[in-house]
Amino acid sequence: MMPGKIFIWGTLFHCILTSALFSADKKILLLAGKPSHGWNAHEFVAGSELLAECLNEGGLNIRTIVSEGWPDNEATLKDLASVVIYTDGEDLHVAKGQTETLKTLHSNGVGLVLLHYALEGADANMNQFYFDSIGGFFEIDWSVNPNWTPDKLILGVHPITSGVGSFLFEDEWYFHMRFRENMTGISPILSTHPTESVLGKDGPRSGNPALREELNNGVIQHLAWAAENGEKGRGFALTGGNYHHNWSDDDFRKLVLNGIIWTAGLDVPSGGVTSKVLGLIRYKTISEAIARNDLDDVKRHVEKNPDVVNTLGRSKMTPLHEAIMRKRPDAALILLQGNADPNITTSRSQTSMHLAIDRNLLEVAAALLEVGVDLSVRDSQGWTALHLAAAKNRNEIAKLLIENGADVKRLSAGGGTPLHEAAVGGDADLIHLLLEAGIDPKIISDHNKSALDIAMEYENSVAVKILCNL
Repeated sequence: MMPGKIFIWGTLFHCILTSALFSADKKILLLAGKPSHGWNAHEFVAGSELLAECLNEGGLNIRTIVSEGWPDNEATLKDLASVVIYTDGEDLHVAKGQTETLKTLHSNGVGLVLLHYALEGADANMNQFYFDSIGGFFEIDWSVNPNWTPDKLILGVHPITSGVGSFLFEDEWYFHMRFRENMTGISPILSTHPTESVLGKDGPRSGNPALREELNNGVIQHLAWAAENGEKGRGFALTGGNYHHNWSDDDFRKLVLNGIIWTAGLDVPSGGVTSKVLGLIRYKTISEAIARNDLDDVKRHVEKNPDVVNTLGRSKMTPLHEAIMRKRPDAALILLQGNADPNITTSRSQTSMHLAIDRNLLEVAAALLEVGVDLSVRDSQGWTALHLAAAKNRNEIAKLLIENGADVKRLSAGGGTPLHEAAVGGDADLIHLLLEAGIDPKIISDHNKSALDIAMEYENSVAVKILCNL
């Protein structure tokens, strides 16, 4: 086993915690496994650091130590009040080969907290220890690990739920855990009624006949629980914790912080352990957040790095361009509020207004006008925004552009007016709008054509009728 890296953490996460002062100094060890699932999942070290920082701040008389891997210094295990284990399970379990040490700590009154995959022990001996210490564990061919969002979460009546409000989000919530008979010594903390739809086909971790029967009969399933074991250490377990960004949820975080200090033998304040952290990013890039239309995550990206709103990505596109092209108007508005520059052009020399016209996003077009988008810019086709609106038959946007000062006399690179473009397929309303705005229908383009010539060429009878009568 690789020796563990020991850290005593400072204010890495700007975590501010307020609570009553405790009289006894408590030492809590957080054992973190190596990250294993890439961005935002199974970030055990980062999650342990965050929880440790929340516990360290605010005068709680708590000292936390985070160990990446099992600590190689036995002194780290001295005088502990509780051990928190956040790791992969099975062969990658951070405590593999250390079950006897955990048993000794537990027998001496040291609390134990198991988060997520840590609930699947490294071997049968460890699972039996879990059974004795926290009252349950993840059992293959019995328990399941779907990614899902519960419809409703039921909080148990217990000090650990003090001050905890409702929360609902997607996580890899395990359930149908193997518990002690009659739940002896176990208090449900977080429970729900999953439907069979969250299960996969029957398999080692995806479903089984016994579970399906329970769900069909409405048997409640527990996602977190606490265990009392007489003179031995207390236990707390949570099956969620797969996604790092979920630690941004104040109530979810409070539940776990409450559970940790309870296992350490401390009284949980009536309002729970309150903490604040900077928003944790769910998706690695703002582009992915936009693509998935996760508006909260778009906001978190902007808050973390305000300059990201004007960073050029693929095809020389900014996040604002991407939001418009993907028809994510709410994301575009968030980016504009974050000072996204509407006049940065794409590789095709299009401003954000050109893109908003292309995607027919009237609300975004209005917002772009409010922040000063340049309507005189020509794209690679030589069109201004008004030329494009006319060519795309975007009547409402064309009207908005004209009302907001678009230069109706500005010609395209080919010497044409917006009326030339509208003549291809524009309806009567669009033709009249452009004429009433002051466009001269007799202008001849560089291709030696008037708007009427184009209307006749494309057999736009409505436009021909109007233009012939001028």
